[in-house]
Amino acid sequence: MSSTTESNWRDLADAIIIQAASDYRKALYRNSKRPYQADTLREIHSLEQFFLSKWFATLTTLDGRQLLHDLKRTWDWRSKNDERKGISLSSTLARHAHQQ
Repeated sequence: MSSTTESNWRDLADAIIIQAASDYRKALYRNSKRPYQADTLREIHSLEQFFLSKWFATLTTLDGRQLLHDLKRTWDWRSKNDERKGISLSSTLARHAHQQ
């Protein structure tokens, strides 16, 4: 596989993970505004399963369990401070990438 092709596949895998993390944060936000909505709870569960899946491990060397923990912790911090500011999604993912 050429380096360009490998780079394109890596970019696609990264985009999938970034989108899943973004969707997870949005679902947590929706759940905080309207708790226990079945659709939102299903989405949260589905995304948590993704982060713990073999498919996730195929896409990246990141530790899905740790990433999920950090996404929850970041969300908890943001909600406790009632701010939309805080640790950015990209900084959370970048920190995990550099730990690998």
